[in-house]
Amino acid sequence: AKKREPDSTPDEILSM
Repeated sequence: AKKREPDSTPDEILSM
């Protein structure tokens, strides 16, 4: 999942 994707998991969002 990418930063722009709503499919991103909470973990990935925090990692950005």
